[in-house]
Amino acid sequence: MRPARSVCLCRFNNEGPQRRKPSLLWQEAGFFPCSLIRVMRRIRRSIYNVRRQRMRPPPSTLLSVFALTLIVGCVSANRFGGDIAFTNKSTSELWVEIAGFDYNPPCGVLIPGGLKGSHMGAMRLPAQVILTWSEGYASYNDPNATRHTNAVSLSSVSNCPSSATITFEFTSNRVWRVFCENR
Repeated sequence: MRPARSVCLCRFNNEGPQRRKPSLLWQEAGFFPCSLIRVMRRIRRSIYNVRRQRMRPPPSTLLSVFALTLIVGCVSANRFGGDIAFTNKSTSELWVEIAGFDYNPPCGVLIPGGLKGSHMGAMRLPAQVILTWSEGYASYNDPNATRHTNAVSLSSVSNCPSSATITFEFTSNRVWRVFCENR
């Protein structure tokens, strides 16, 4: 039985498919209808695409990612990356310096009712810092000015979120207090 004239037949060789006219012996000669070859190609592509799709990671990978996250969270628990601010609630001008941080924030002159702040980047919070301050106009320039030193504990702000502001406030009673303000 002869195939219909409208059927396109292909023969495969090393150069690729070649179109031929239908013949009586198309099956014995290695010819296949082109539509059948297209179907076989589609099946092959779909099998290849299924193999290429991302598979769910094994539970051991998920467990290791969770453990790594937990370790990084514990190591960086005492790290602070927010702002450090200084306020003066007294009626006199101050000269302020601070020591004890990995990178000491600058303060300098602090006028009455004034606020100064800086963003220092991520760093470790120490247990305490040393504030050195003096009162009076131009006390930073006066070698005879009385300098006061206070050790301020940072235990009250140890759980401060890294996006918050740690504020050192000089009160009207001449006492330094430290607190955390969320933005």
